[in-house]
Amino acid sequence: MIDIEAIIDGIKVFMTFVYGDPVLERREKVWERLTRFSTLKTGPWFMMGDFNEITCHEEKVGGQKRPDNSFLPFKQMLNDCGMLEFPFTGDMLSWVGKRSGNSTVRCRLDRDVGNEVWHERFPHSSVKYLRLWGSDHRPVLRDILSKPPRKSKTFKFDKRWLDNEELRQVILEGWKSSDLPPNANIMDHISSCRRALGQWRRQHETNSEKMVEELKEKVEILYSKDDTTADELAGALKELSAALKAEEIFWKQKCRVLWLREGDRNTKFFHSITKQRRARNRITKLRDTNGNMVEDDDGLVAITTDYFRQLFDSSNPKAIDEALAKSLHQSRMQLMLI
Repeated sequence: MIDIEAIIDGIKVFMTFVYGDPVLERREKVWERLTRFSTLKTGPWFMMGDFNEITCHEEKVGGQKRPDNSFLPFKQMLNDCGMLEFPFTGDMLSWVGKRSGNSTVRCRLDRDVGNEVWHERFPHSSVKYLRLWGSDHRPVLRDILSKPPRKSKTFKFDKRWLDNEELRQVILEGWKSSDLPPNANIMDHISSCRRALGQWRRQHETNSEKMVEELKEKVEILYSKDDTTADELAGALKELSAALKAEEIFWKQKCRVLWLREGDRNTKFFHSITKQRRARNRITKLRDTNGNMVEDDDGLVAITTDYFRQLFDSSNPKAIDEALAKSLHQSRMQLMLI
């Protein structure tokens, strides 16, 4: 058994990692020790590990049925320590073994529980039972969160849109939206364009990977049919080629590998480069205008927003139509030359 103290988000917490002795008599001594621990834990406390015990018949499949009173010592210990279950995903029957006659027994020997204070301070904690591999016990993954993970809602331009003739009109309509206030600045116009593009994107959802698989299936069916015409096959192959091209453009944009041509068609390489770039580009702290180092999410958002607002803010933008048209033309030319 390992019993430690730690600090999480400035909060002192207690963590106990348990191994319940396989021998019943010695296991009950473990329960007594944990119960004594509970008198000294005045803050958030959780236990996790292989307890070698279950709380009810539903936590066992196979083997001989146990008497109901055999569960009482373990349940009493959990109750005396004030332990509550965490929400979990995966197969809770974490151990698999063989008994006489080669029968299989599956039990929930591994678990994670926390006291009421832990649940109050870290209400979004959760547990995941992973797949069996290399052991007769499932790995148990514990997430300790005081708040739910922040979901990114950033807008990203998709280069695949450049081939769509509607794009320029959507941007212009967003820029000149009647919903904008009379004194709208350039940031307001950009936000309006982003909303217009977001709405247009939802109406023209592009899933290149899904489309590629559907078109491959279509081509396979056409090849297998005796009455398929040359024009039908050629049309399907042309659609498949366009879908493959779109997928390459998408992943090339995400990984930003400029020295590869889309025709190389190596999407697995693009995937790996994208993951490396995300890890390398993760911003964990910034310095504000007063020279203070900021690391929390809200502070990072505020510093970044203020910086770009000052950089792009303008009270009287001019010649927007021409600038947009020129920008779209240059983007098309750059895409054709790469």
